[in-house]
This record gives sequence, C-alpha cells and structure tokens, in this order.
Amino acid sequence: MGTAVLQTHDNLFDFFHEEVDAATDATGSEVSQEGVFYLSNLLVEQTRTVDAAGPKTLAELHIRAASAPRATQIRDYRTLGDRALYTAGFFPESLSRKTIRASYYVDMGRAAYDRLASLLGGTGPSIGESGHKGLDEIFAELSESFRICADVLQEVHGALRARNEAVPSEAELLSLYEEWLSTGNRRALRTLRRYGLIPAPEGGLA
Repeated sequence: MGTAVLQTHDNLFDFFHEEVDAATDATGSEVSQEGVFYLSNLLVEQTRTVDAAGPKTLAELHIRAASAPRATQIRDYRTLGDRALYTAGFFPESLSRKTIRASYYVDMGRAAYDRLASLLGGTGPSIGESGHKGLDEIFAELSESFRICADVLQEVHGALRARNEAVPSEAELLSLYEEWLSTGNRRALRTLRRYGLIPAPEGGLA
C-alpha cells in the first residue's frame, strides 16, 4: 500500500483524508463528507490491522453474523463490508485472476452495509437534526454507492503506487488496458492516459 510513502506520515488519518479527497475529485465521485471520513478511517484501520483468529472468508463472516446476537452482527457485518470494500478497491487486479470475481465482493459488501444500516436505524441523530449523517445513514450510503467508493479507493491505491514505482511494465499496462476494455474502469483509463497510451479528449481527462 505504498509503504515508502506512508512511512513519512505520522498522522495516517490526515494523510489518507487528503488522498481520499483528491481521489473523489479525480474520479468525479459524489461522496459525502461523512463518507470521505469513513473511507479515510477504513484505510487507517486496514493499514494497522493484524490478522486474528476468527472467520477468514466473507461467506464465513456472513454465516456467523446471520444468527448472532445484535452486537456481534454489527461487528461482523461491518468487518465483512469493510473487508469487501478494501479488497475491491485495493486489489481488483488480483480478483480478476480468481474464481471469485469482483462482483462477489461488491454484492457481499453492499449487502453487509445495508444490513448494518437496518440494525443501526434510529440509533443516532439524523442529518436533519445534527447537520451530520448518523451511522445508519453512512452505512446506507456505503451500500448504495459501493462501486463508487471502491473506485475512489482504487484511485488512492493507484496514486500511492505511482509515487513508489517506476513506469509500469508492458504486461502491467496491457493488464490495465484489458481491464479498461472489459469493465470501463476509469482509474485504468487515467493510468493509460498518464503514459500516453490513450489520447485525452479536448478539455482534459474524462
């Protein structure tokens, strides 16, 4: 995750908040302030996460959460949603080489956040009362805009990787080109344009 870059930043949250802000601008994504805050905090948590005993797959987490007490459901569905979003955002290339495709992570993550929104509904002030979204509203946004949020994380990952790496190899550029052709991924398109492989339209990048 761009280790060399991260080592120079003591305040990871501020660092990632700037990166997520820049990524939402670069991708033209509509993400609320609360959503940007959540994505920034997610990256901090994933950077510091240490593997522990417990369910390792999304399916195992879902099975355990489905019949668990409410507190455990909240914890497990958030873990499921966060893991799915982080994987879809930071490791899309690896998913394309697996039997389980990115759409599986999108569906599982979206459903987990939707379930969280239902579990937390009415537990905090609404946006109309406090001026800020409650937790249930934040998770509802993450569910509804899962692909958008994953695209933002992909942009963050691409920006960090570009700072630490030399020009991508021909194989990596070909993989990005194939990804763009098959999925229309805007991050892949921006990278290809960065290296002059696809002309930018008049007026700047799409």
